Amino acid sequence: MTVCDARSVFATAERFPEAADVVNDRPDRYLDAQRLTGRDAVCVLTHDPRFDVPALLRALRGPAPRSPSLRLGLDAVAQ
Repeated sequence: MTVCDARSVFATAERFPEAADVVNDRPDRYLDAQRLTGRDAVCVLTHDPRFDVPALLRALRGPAPRSPSLRLGLDAVAQ
């Protein structure tokens, strides 16, 4: 599991000792640099739509499994 948060005070190895990697970056930028497969999952814990919506839109462009209801909700937000 990788934890990604642009706020370095929150994304630390001490807070997430079970994570394989802790990344301090915007989640959308991090996702742009990854090669996700159908075996990957993306989980976004919401706190600010300015960060959350771009990350979710990038995740939905990839092959990771998704919920149809989530897709419909994000399509409405993206318009």
